[in-house]
Formats: sequence, structure tokens, C-alpha cells
Amino acid sequence: MHAQLDWYDLTDEERKIRDLAIDVARSEIAPRADEHDREGTFVRESIDALGKSGLLGVFVPKEYGGMGGSPLAATLAIEAVSAACGSTGMSFMFHCNLIHVVDGAGPDSLKEKYFPQFAAGKLGAFAINEQRRLFRERFDTVAEEDGDDYIINGEKPFVTSAGEADVYIVQVQLSDVPSPIPVMGQRYILVEGAYPGVGAFVYDPMGLRGASNGGITLKDVRVPKENAVGDEPDPMVRSVATKGNSVFSPHLIALGCAGAALDEAISHARKSGSEWMSHTLAPLSDQLNAARAYTYYVARLMEGPVSQRLNHAHNEIQRLGGEVGPTVCDRAMEIVGGGSFMRTSPIQRYYRDARGSCYPAFSMEHRRANVADGLYGRAAYDEQPPSMPWDPHADYNFWLLWARGSMHLPEEAKQRMSREAFEDFARSRGSEEMTVELCAEYMTSAGRPPAGVGGPPGGPPGGPPGGPPAGVGSGGSPQPG
Repeated sequence: MHAQLDWYDLTDEERKIRDLAIDVARSEIAPRADEHDREGTFVRESIDALGKSGLLGVFVPKEYGGMGGSPLAATLAIEAVSAACGSTGMSFMFHCNLIHVVDGAGPDSLKEKYFPQFAAGKLGAFAINEQRRLFRERFDTVAEEDGDDYIINGEKPFVTSAGEADVYIVQVQLSDVPSPIPVMGQRYILVEGAYPGVGAFVYDPMGLRGASNGGITLKDVRVPKENAVGDEPDPMVRSVATKGNSVFSPHLIALGCAGAALDEAISHARKSGSEWMSHTLAPLSDQLNAARAYTYYVARLMEGPVSQRLNHAHNEIQRLGGEVGPTVCDRAMEIVGGGSFMRTSPIQRYYRDARGSCYPAFSMEHRRANVADGLYGRAAYDEQPPSMPWDPHADYNFWLLWARGSMHLPEEAKQRMSREAFEDFARSRGSEEMTVELCAEYMTSAGRPPAGVGGPPGGPPGGPPGGPPAGVGSGGSPQPG
């Protein structure tokens, strides 16, 4: 099993979780990895092993029966599992990410309902993306109200653990919530895989062949309204903020695979003694450890509040890991030589899985765009100092508007989304503080200040007076497909 970077401030509990993950990965997951890769079968036994060890509950708080591990502990566990089997690591990572979103956005009732199940071995998955620009366009998957339930119809074509997960977090468009900002009329909803009307299909990919990468279909799926993620009155604001402030992303799988491939290359180079191999190994090691160090730093940032710093780092580690991981695996194959190209060598699997990690969640093109938008938005954000207190969620969402829109919005839209316009709206509501609730209200069609009060006059047809312009998104970027 590969040697991870021994982070300098690990607690005893974090070390125990890391060592447990390494042990389970070595004894239970690695021996099955090649078979699942060859056959393209889901890594069910490996997921069960994670469940029996308690690791599926690594990020579930202790009060719900989980390990209550820190973000860094969960990160180290995912990396260790990915070094043994990238497919298992990918399913494991999205499972932890679902728990992270619900834990950060609420409500408590969903934690009470599902967290004990996850701690006991149930598997979660993400079913968010469509062939739409995430957060900026209306989704085709629609939820209609029917008494105490939602009726969901649609298709999600980019899902890991498709047809295998017990619970999916699904992003839907609410049919009866009009809004000039599409994401404000959307919700994350937890949909159980056993609900009638939930179907699945699986692709035949080059890598991550055991992760059941495919899609799910939803045909008249009845889901209780209580399964909607996010505390009212601003569920989507909290959900988006939580999702974008995370260390959990596909790059963790790439780093795990790269660590395993590097160990294979080191072992081969020690036997051959070729100087060129030593010169090749050196930059692979320092690049990998640099990416790990940045990742572990982001995990520590997660212990604090949501922030633009954390979101920007979240985007940078996705891009960095997506480049470093496959590169290390590729050069490791070069060191080992022709034997690495054979099915008998695990390096070719490490490479394919690391390369496959460049597509889930966001493609590399969009990861680079996210980083650049954050750089532009940071400068634009700094040009607009606040004149009143802003709570962290409200300030984060304001930054997202500028991080994603400062280079793309028309001038009038920029004025309507300025900090001054937000603060004028807060004062029109009798507040001297911009709260996340007021931020959410302003960003929806309901955010209409009294006549003559609020943001700049005028506005696009169909947009609310003093509110945001039609078509302005609240973060995110175009997604794969």
C-alpha cells in the first residue's frame, strides 16, 4: 500500500481512521480490484467491507452512530481506498460528499432519518448533473407538489453508483417556483433507490469500471417533501454554499491512484538503477506531495465557516489533482516500461482510473474556468467593501455572483448585483445586517423592495423591481456534457 504524506498535525483519532482505512484497503479491497476492473462489475463487496468496518460512517457525526471523523480523516480514508481501487474510492467519495451537504445545509430531520443508515452501511450517491449549465439554467428533472409529496420526473445521465446506491441526492427544478435565477427555483432532494419509478443504466467506461458509472431515470417517483435538503427559508442557498466548500471531489481518487503508481515505479527503479529513472521520479514525488498538502490544507479549512477562500481552494485542488494524478501515473508507466501496459500490471488500472477522475463532477475545462472566475471575482469583490455586517453564507453567495459573473454579466446586471444594491435591499427590510435569509429573498422573484426603494431603477423585462436580472446564476459553471 502506498505511503501517504504524513500531515504534521494529525490527531490520534485521525491516525486511527487513516490506519483503519489502509488496513481495510489492503486486506479487503485491493484483492478484488482487478476482477471488478476486468469484468466491469460493481464493487459491492468492497463497499460492504467499508460498511462493516464503520468507514461508510467516517463523516457521520457520532451522535448519529458514525465515527465523527474530521474532513481530513475522511480525506485520508478516501485516498487510501482509492490507492487500492479507484472505483471503490469514487463511490466512497460521493457517499461522503452527500453526507457533507446534508450535514452542512440541514435540516436536522434528514440527519436523524438517514445518517444512522449511512453509519450502518447504506450507500449514498450524487445524481445532480444534466446536460445543462449547473445553477445557471433550468433543469429538465422536475418536481411537482402533490400534497405532502413531490412527484419527480426526469433523467440524470452522470451518476456514480448508478443503480447501486441506497440514497441519491437529486437536483430538481420545482415546477411551481418561478424565479429569474434558475437555482433559486431548484432543490436538492434525497431519493431512495428502492422508490417505485427509480431506474438506472450503466456505461462501459475505460476506467473506474467498477463504480457503476451511468445514470438514473425517475418516472413519477413519489418522494416526501421532508426529504428536501436545506433549512428554510433559504434551502438552496445553504445547499449550494455547503457543496462548494468541500475537500471531497474526484481529484482524491486521482491522488490515491498516483500514490500507488509511484510506489510501483519506485520499486522498479530501485532494481534497475538507471539514472534517468531517478531524475524522473523526483518531480513526480514532489508534485504529488504538493497536491496532497494543498488538499489536506483545504480539509482543515472545512473545519471553519463557508468562505470564498475555501471555495477557491476547492476549485484549485480539483484542477490540480486532475492534472497531477494522471501525469504521475503516465510517467510511472514510462519508468516501469512495456510491462506496465499489460493487464498483469496494476499501473495501467491506476492510470485509467486517475484519468477517469478528470470527468465526474466537472470536466477539466470547467475546473480551469472555475479557478479563473474565482481570480476575477476576487478582484471584483475587493472593489466593493461592505458598509454593514454580512453573515458568512450571505457574503459567500455574493462572492459567487462576482466570481462567476464579473467577467460575463452586462453592466446593468452588475449594478443590480452590486453589494450596494444588496445592502439597500436589506435596509428596505429594516435590517442593518445582510443575512442569508435576506440574500436569498433578494435573489428570488419575491425580493421586491417597496416602491421607490432598493437597487438601481429599471430592469429587464420580467425581472422584479430592485431584484436580480433575469438569467443571472448564483454560482457554479457549465458542467460536463
